Amino acid sequence: MKIRKIAFFVLVCLLTMYFAGCKNETPVNVDNSNSLRQKTASIYYMNSETNNLVKKETDIKHIEKNKIFSFIMEKVIENPNEEGIKSAVRAGTKCLWVKAEKNLVSLNLSKEFYNEQNIYDILSVGAIVKSLCSIEGIDSVNILIENNPLTNVKGEEIGILRDTDFVFDADSLESDEEYITLYFSDENGEYLSSEVRKIKVPKGEVMEKLIVSQLLEGPKNTKNIQVIPSGTKIISVETKEGVCFVNLSKEFISKHPGGTSAEIMTVYSIVNSLTELLNVNKVQFLIDGEIKELFNHIVINEPLERDTSYIIK
Repeated sequence: MKIRKIAFFVLVCLLTMYFAGCKNETPVNVDNSNSLRQKTASIYYMNSETNNLVKKETDIKHIEKNKIFSFIMEKVIENPNEEGIKSAVRAGTKCLWVKAEKNLVSLNLSKEFYNEQNIYDILSVGAIVKSLCSIEGIDSVNILIENNPLTNVKGEEIGILRDTDFVFDADSLESDEEYITLYFSDENGEYLSSEVRKIKVPKGEVMEKLIVSQLLEGPKNTKNIQVIPSGTKIISVETKEGVCFVNLSKEFISKHPGGTSAEIMTVYSIVNSLTELLNVNKVQFLIDGEIKELFNHIVINEPLERDTSYIIK
């Protein structure tokens, strides 16, 4: 999904956030005074539904001009103490440096920013760009991640972004609700139990990725058990010729409690949930972009087919 000049789409949730501020800033080239002409700046946060941005005005009369962009970024990434809004930036993200030259602000974020290219990431980028562009004389932003250019899901550099590249309209972006079938472990950890769930599918979003995201959120049935380890991140999900390639972070294995039965529940909760889709016949797991021989005990080096023997009859 490209970030530039399109309306962007809707999803997902996050918890309490803690962030560090930016360093090493170069002032915008406007004049030689150390005070700003404008008195307020617009800071963009995420709404409680995590599907749109909310603008809040903040007083900047007391901020020195050479510190304004650090101040803006601190405001964007800290969690506001206000009901109905929260930071659009992922917990743990740090701004390593920010600097301005003429009408362009460049900033370098830590790897925790984690550009996944779903609606959360799009809102995160949008909040940063729109907030920085609220300062007079700034009309574009260049975002780096650990000194590397921000990229889209195809690995293409996104480049310089402008305020007008982001148009958010939550009411017009959501498509009709869809029903999906998810599988979680039963309370005894012996079989997979199904949950039929109705979700909203943002236009242009990949259904396979939404299914894995829903599995990560965990079961709604209190008798079912979450089988994907906490801290696991989705790096990418794509289907080619009937094989769904699920690329997850190392926590998928490193934080797993272990045991052959528990591993089977984890692996086949994903395989059986994804193969509910007509276009998915098999699932290939990747960990940090690489195919692993084993999930501690079970073999995962080849695409796995649906196995209904693990589902409660």
